[in-house]
Order: sequence, then structure tokens, then C-alpha cells
Amino acid sequence: MPQRFQKVYLVNSAQSQFTRPPAGLAFMAGVCEHQDIDHKILDLNLEFLKFAHETTWRSVYSHAAYDLSCLPKDLEDKVNQYLDLIIEKITAYAPDCVALHVLTYLNQQWALRFLQRLRSCCDATIIAGGPGISVPRYLDQDQSTSFGRYLAVNDLLDFYAFGEGDIIFSRFLQGHRDDAGLNTATGPETWQPQLEDLSNLPPPSYKNIAISDYYSPNQTPVLSITGSRGCVRRCTFCDVGHYWKKYRFRSGKDLAHEILKHWQDTRALNYWFTDSLINGSLKQFHDLQTHLIELSMRWPELSNIKYSGAFIIRPKGSHPEKMFQMMRDTGCNHIHVGIESGSESVRNHMGKKFSNADIDYHFEMCEKYQIQNWMLMIVGYPTETEKDFQDSVEMLSKYQKYIINNTAFGLQLARPASILPNTPIHQMMEDLGIEHTGHVDQSQQWTVATNTDLTINERYRRWSELTRIAMELGYNLPAEVEAYLSMNKKSWQDHLTHNNGNTKKINIALGSKYDILS
Repeated sequence: MPQRFQKVYLVNSAQSQFTRPPAGLAFMAGVCEHQDIDHKILDLNLEFLKFAHETTWRSVYSHAAYDLSCLPKDLEDKVNQYLDLIIEKITAYAPDCVALHVLTYLNQQWALRFLQRLRSCCDATIIAGGPGISVPRYLDQDQSTSFGRYLAVNDLLDFYAFGEGDIIFSRFLQGHRDDAGLNTATGPETWQPQLEDLSNLPPPSYKNIAISDYYSPNQTPVLSITGSRGCVRRCTFCDVGHYWKKYRFRSGKDLAHEILKHWQDTRALNYWFTDSLINGSLKQFHDLQTHLIELSMRWPELSNIKYSGAFIIRPKGSHPEKMFQMMRDTGCNHIHVGIESGSESVRNHMGKKFSNADIDYHFEMCEKYQIQNWMLMIVGYPTETEKDFQDSVEMLSKYQKYIINNTAFGLQLARPASILPNTPIHQMMEDLGIEHTGHVDQSQQWTVATNTDLTINERYRRWSELTRIAMELGYNLPAEVEAYLSMNKKSWQDHLTHNNGNTKKINIALGSKYDILS
């Protein structure tokens, strides 16, 4: 059996926001601490922000939100200079293992650049994991090959992990090489089976992460907490159910005591739940609140805790008013709510299982108990008609009052609807008459025979119209949309030609302030 590692460098890929330390780094650090392994920690994203300052970081993001190959020369030189300095730092430590975490496909380009430089001058064993490793390489013609396999075949790493990293990474550091889910360039890809019991896992550690370097407007540093895996819903556009077949959750007591540990280690009082839904299990959610109240009686400073996470709207009978009151009393200061559409028929097809009346009740309670909402919406869902779209427009106008009184503070409205592999809607393609058009970004490039008015041009028109309306009504928009809007005319043309293949017909109707392609 190979010997266990002695010195490990833990790295998180770049191209994400810098409002909180990466949960992947904390997870790997916790495993290393549990095994008493010497390790160092590096967040490529944060270090690039320090190196290049925020203006340059945002310029790189706006030019290359998905593909670093389109960078202008000055930004290209800046990225390369930065990566060379990072590689010098890693090689000076002389690790015998480098572990890279890749959260999403947005992190793939940075991971690729980093590994290309690392491999040429470092003899350490390289392992990578994270959701961005298991999905195909973004914009690759071959969508049947995972990004992990692509990296391994090109000799940029030695191992890549699929599935439960808690098991794979821990045993890998101990010298095990034959576990399910630990993959190489040869042989079939395997997955580590889903854990049935989430208790007694090594807790993540933020002890050696400079959490004060991360910031969010008007907030102290935010740490991540994971209370569950999988989801109680099977929304048609989401692939969580493919990767996590069952919904599994930790006890509210375990979660409360993990928060206590992080507070004792770092004095952090702000927490973000990475769960698909913080109220997926109503019992767990209630137990968490009960134990937080108990802990705050023993450690009064814990009464100042604030936490947030993704939230599912439920009927009044499932979420009585006292639950919203407990949320406020235990520090739930904001939630991300997947409303998705103002049309009940669209939401019913998605499997969202709540009505417009349920949404009204939810916002009434959140206004009363001062819980802020970040709204998530999708434009151009395959069944969406013009009437459905107008329902979404009317909903934004109706809920503007909640923007004014700060009950709602933003709107997640990225690109038009995508059809991702391994999602229920992908499995419905034949029934709905959906076909990919053959362009590289197939998640965006599709037609639907049962709703022929919903062309790609129409989907972008609706997206841009709702974006414009949201801005006029005062909704905050995510950084990705802001990055798109900051592109100059040529950048937009290059982006749309590369991704859509049809620049001339796409009308980005964002009004005079953002008159990009007129």
C-alpha cells in the first residue's frame, strides 16, 4: 500500500465570488487536521483578487466568465504572471500531494491553467474533486467526457474523485488507491456511493483560513455549513437528484454544535448553509433553531449569530407563523428563494409545488419578521408562453414594494433557461420535442417543437426585457449579469458568436444605458 502523505497543499480554483471562504478548502483542511497531516491552504480566487485588485478581477470576469481564451493581451499577461507566482509558492513548500477543489464549470478554465503550470514543475501527486470535475468540460464538443477524465488523459493530474469526498479524500491521504469514486486516466469512471449517515464526519476547519480577507457588503466574514445532501424536491431543471439519489440530513443538534465549534475557532458569527434547502426537513430545521437558542443561553454572544441559505416556499399549514418568528429569533437574516416564474402553470411543470397565494403569504411573513429574500427566477423555460412571461413581469412589479421595504434585496436572473444533462427536463426532451441545435453550448442551444415561438432569440429577448424591468424597479442583479452588461460591444459580439452562433438576430434590449448590440 502506498505510504500516506506528509505535506499537502490544498487549493481552490478561481472564478467565483469572494464573499466567503470556499467550503471545499475548509472540508479538506478538516480532513488533514483530523489525520494530523501538515498542510497549507490557497484560494486561487482570493489571491488573484489581492494580486490584481478588484477592478482587474472584474475585468477578467467580464471578458471571460466562461472561457479564459478570449482575454485581451494585458489581462492574459496578468493572469499568467499571477499563476507563475502561485506555482513558485507551492513548489517552495515541496508538497508530496496537491489537492484541487473545482466547485463548478465556471472554475474549470482557471483549474486548467493552474494545472498546466503546476504539472510542468512539481512532482507532487495531484488529485482533484468537486462538482466541476464530474461534469463535462465547458464548451467542449465532446459532452460525454468528464472534466476530470479530460485532465487525467492529458496528464494534468493523477487522480480525480466522484462522489462522497468525505470518504475518498480521507482514505486517499491514508494511502488507499482502490476505492470507488477514485478515478484515473484509465479504466471506467466510478462513484463513491452516497453516505447513509452524515454524522461523525470530520468537521470542516477554518482555523488556518484568513477569513477576514473575505467580505460581503455590510457583513463580517461568512462561513459555510452543510446540513444535508440531496433535495426533497425534484425540480425539472436541477441535476441534484442525479448526483444525490436520496435526501440525507444531519441532526439540528450536530449543526448547532458545528456552529459553536467554528465560533470558538474563529469568532465568526455569520453562516451560509450550502444545502439545496435549509428547510428541506422541517424537523431538522426546527431542531436547529431550538438548539441554537439553547447554546445562546450558555454563550450569550451566540445570540448574535446570523445565518442564511436556500429556502423552499411551503403552504401556511407547513410553515405556520411561529416558524418565521423562530427564524428571526435565531438569526435567519436572509434566504434565497427559488420562485422561478410568476406563472403557476410553469412552476407546476417544474415541480415547485407552491401557489401564488403561498408566495404572497411567504413575503407577508418575511416582511413582518424582517427576513430578507434573494429571489431566483428563470426566463425561457421550455413550456413558457408569452402569457407566462408576462406573469413574471407582473410579479416583479407586484413585489416591488418588498424591494422598497427591504424584504426582497435582489434577483438572480442569469442567462435564459438551460437544459442540463442529468436533469428531469433533459429526460423529457423527446416528449416536449426539444432538440439541441448542434452548437457547442448545448445547454443553451435548443429548440422546442411544442412551443415554437420560444426560439433562442425570443428567450434572450425575454431575458433582456425582464433584466431591464428588474433594474428599473430597483432589483439588485447578480455579478454575472453585471459582468455581461459591462462588456463592450465587441466583447458581446465575440461572446454571442462563440456561444450562440447567431449574433445578428439576437437583440439584447437593455435600453439606452446598456445598448450593447444596437
